[in-house]
Amino acid sequence: MSKRQELEEEFFDNLSIKLEEKKYSQDYNLDDAFTYCALSALCDVSIEKILDLGCGDGKFSCLFSKMGSKVVSIDISLGILSLALIRAKKNNLDNISFLKMSAEALGFKDNRFDAVFGGYLLHHTCVEFAISEAYRILKDGGKAVFIENFAINKLLAFFRKYVAGKFGIPRYGTLTEHPLTYEDIKIMKKSFKIVEIRTLL
Repeated sequence: MSKRQELEEEFFDNLSIKLEEKKYSQDYNLDDAFTYCALSALCDVSIEKILDLGCGDGKFSCLFSKMGSKVVSIDISLGILSLALIRAKKNNLDNISFLKMSAEALGFKDNRFDAVFGGYLLHHTCVEFAISEAYRILKDGGKAVFIENFAINKLLAFFRKYVAGKFGIPRYGTLTEHPLTYEDIKIMKKSFKIVEIRTLL
């Protein structure tokens, strides 16, 4: 792993310890605007098998499982994966596979999945590698959908860069993450013919 990946893994391993005492609900809020937007983007794809990139605590993995898809969930952090496994077990879901893996170097053969999903994942990666890998493992006609932070608010970008983590103001997230930019969108277009941005603003 690169130094950046090691820092990401360490951050989320530490985060998993803080989250460990939280209870995992069997219910999912489909009215959440971001979830609704992601599901609507996936709705026209027949999803027999979906890859959840950077699955975190398994919220979306379990949601896709309940919708009838076979789910493969990966994350760079074993600590976070353990929380996702707890969530799946508490929901009695047995059609989810959990694997420790980087989204930038997927250990799957080409053309394996009907869809790829990433919830707040890309901004923690080298976008070029992650997108290239997502495209490689998708079947023809497959779709990749991501919920992401986007660097369109200059004021927020300023505070993120110069204020967060200083002056007693906490910083949430890793030092190596970055909100997506239009340059990242250009990178996506090198792999995917159609790239659509849906904003809630």
